[in-house]
Amino acid sequence: MAEDTEVVVSGSTVGSAGGGGGGGGGGGGFGSQLVGIGLAGTSPWMDGNGKAITAGTVATPDGTLTLNIPIGTFVWNAAGAAQPFLSAVPLTDPPASPDKNILVFAYEMGPTGVTFNPAISMTFKYTDAQVPPGTREVDLVIAWWNGSQWVMLTGVVDTEANTVTASVSHFTAFALFAPAPPPPPPPTLKINTPAAGSSFEAGTVSVSISAGNLKLISGQSANIPGEGRAIYYLDVSIPTAPGQSALTAPGTYVESALTSYTWNNLAPGTHTIGVQLVQNDRTPFNPPVYASVSVTIAQPPPPTTTAAVPIPTATVGPTPKPGSNLTTILIVSVVVALALGGFLYWRLRRPVGLKYTNR
Repeated sequence: MAEDTEVVVSGSTVGSAGGGGGGGGGGGGFGSQLVGIGLAGTSPWMDGNGKAITAGTVATPDGTLTLNIPIGTFVWNAAGAAQPFLSAVPLTDPPASPDKNILVFAYEMGPTGVTFNPAISMTFKYTDAQVPPGTREVDLVIAWWNGSQWVMLTGVVDTEANTVTASVSHFTAFALFAPAPPPPPPPTLKINTPAAGSSFEAGTVSVSISAGNLKLISGQSANIPGEGRAIYYLDVSIPTAPGQSALTAPGTYVESALTSYTWNNLAPGTHTIGVQLVQNDRTPFNPPVYASVSVTIAQPPPPTTTAAVPIPTATVGPTPKPGSNLTTILIVSVVVALALGGFLYWRLRRPVGLKYTNR
């Protein structure tokens, strides 16, 4: 057996030896330490038949993927010969994910076709940020690529350590998947007020809605399931084309994160009040979620007029000059005094006892 030496491969310290290395079932002499490419740690020592005579644990430098190889494991290549090295390379363009699954990360494990007997354990370590929102950690799963599709493995999820472990018996591409969370229930919309056909004396109509299964937000944001905004419309057709803006002409709509809005100064007549729940980019949901009601603004009553009541006017003579009233009184007093004096004079001068006979 040749003297052992140490080499460093892709950041891992591994041993090598000149000892014989026969194929599966051949040889039996002391071999070498299994080389890891893109793997670091303590790799197992192998005999010439490709059998691990010590246990080993190797992992990617970032600790995302770990392999545990127990004593007695045969590591053979596709031809059935002892395999002297293993590799792990992150996959930047992995095959498409299975339906209703989200890829967390993937690795190409090599060489392709290497087998392990008995199976070894493969552990993927993830972070909380890598778990898609709405996915349960206990549903994470490791899968391998069979050349045409991903095959899911039965594994163990440790939510405290953030790891998923499964047994593997050969090398190919492996990936960690998260089942896609179920889509949120579709939004619901109800116009609480006004009721259809309502009539208002003044030109003010307050609209109140109930928006279910939707968080109303404001500002700019990418589309996120379960989020959106309300658009209030006045006297326009509601745009519902998928992927198209739901905004209408200025003055005919109001965008809001509130469940109420008041239209003011509406002219007398019939008006259509509409509401639509839209996505964050202001496009309709598919299918669209909208509602509308018609209301009437009453004609204002005619103005009340009061007939003018004529005010009688007295005939007014010339305005007397100052002192004219006193003059009049004096004149009247003189006239009265003269009349009274004449009467008394007549009474005194009338003959007493003289009788007149009419003939």
